[in-house]
Amino acid sequence: MIKSNFDDLRRKKALNESRDISLRKVSEETGLAFNTLQRLRKGETERVALSTLDRLCSYFQLSSLCDLIEYLPIDITTAREEVDKHEGKSSRTTELVKNIGNVSPQKENKKILTPKLRNE
Repeated sequence: MIKSNFDDLRRKKALNESRDISLRKVSEETGLAFNTLQRLRKGETERVALSTLDRLCSYFQLSSLCDLIEYLPIDITTAREEVDKHEGKSSRTTELVKNIGNVSPQKENKKILTPKLRNE
C-alpha cells in the first residue's frame, strides 16, 4: 500500500510559515491542478507524473521522495476488516493492526510493522 504524507507536509509548512495553506493555495503556488492534488492527498490516484512529484518535493523542500509518499507492506483496509471480524477478541496483533495507520516509519527508526494475522 502506498501512503501519502501530503496533508502532514502541508500542515507542517503552514505551521513553519505561520500561514494558512489550503489545498487551493498549494495548487496556485505549484501550478498543479487542484484535482490532481486532491487525488494524491486521498491516495486515489493510479499514476503520478514525475514532474508532479518534482514540483511537490521542491514546494515542500524535501530531499527524499519517501518524505512525500511511502510504501507500507500491508493493506490497511484489509487489515482493519480483519480486526472487525475479531472485534472483542483482544490480542497483540489486533492492537497493532488498529494502530498501524498511525505508525510512521520515520518515527520508528525506519522500522515498519508488518503484523501477521491469524485466525482466532
